[in-house]
Amino acid sequence: MSNILVFMKLISNQCRCALAHHKKSLFVICLQVFMVNTSMAGPPLVIDDPGILDPGTWEVIVAISGDDRPSGRVIHLPSMDISLGVSRNSQISFFLPHLLITPEEGEHKNGLDCASVAYKWRFASTPAWEWAIAANYTAPVSYKFIVPGGPGDIRVLGLPLLVSHTAGDWTWNGQAGWNVASNGTRFWDYGLAISHPLSDSLQWMAEISGDANASFAQNNLNYRLGLDLEINPALHLLTSVGSGISSDDEPDNHLNFSAFIGLQWFP
Repeated sequence: MSNILVFMKLISNQCRCALAHHKKSLFVICLQVFMVNTSMAGPPLVIDDPGILDPGTWEVIVAISGDDRPSGRVIHLPSMDISLGVSRNSQISFFLPHLLITPEEGEHKNGLDCASVAYKWRFASTPAWEWAIAANYTAPVSYKFIVPGGPGDIRVLGLPLLVSHTAGDWTWNGQAGWNVASNGTRFWDYGLAISHPLSDSLQWMAEISGDANASFAQNNLNYRLGLDLEINPALHLLTSVGSGISSDDEPDNHLNFSAFIGLQWFP
């Protein structure tokens, strides 16, 4: 669920004028979810895929990930992503990050932030194509970084459409999501990813992903390169690095560098 990434950024745009006199507060609101491999996404990438776990199968991903920007760094240290196959065509997921925020100016902070729950339903599947909807809901689980009732105290509902196409050893994944926040803000998230095996145990992947306000007047585009190493059938090592391509945001919030490393376990 990449809406966490976009959600707080658009909130920050709304409250920028009110907080311009206090750069530290703006940084916290702007970057606390400016992050990384966001909830309910398809680690180690940002966008999700329409794949569904077998019924009764668990997936647990424990990861460290972060973004570096001129205004500072935000790190998930760690995050936990838990999914369970419910039926042949549906699964549920829960994501909870612990944040470490290190602004260029101001106090370093750490603690729990927003949590997300998601329900993914694959409504069409052929040998070459899969289609799914992954409804998700994000809300604060603590007020370590935001003020109750303040501009950051907002919930968001995301409704991304996911598609996957396989041709030989190549797999393409696409996502287009419409998101609605409790303060009335509406925004898009989108992306396209490609993957290909390098060996029996190693897979390479690349992604372009972005976000935009409802009218696409403000748009941001990033890229990410990733690897999936199968240590054994129950344990995978996931890694990725990325950076910004273009951004309509303020220069202090442009993405310099992003990184992800995590363990994927199928107990």
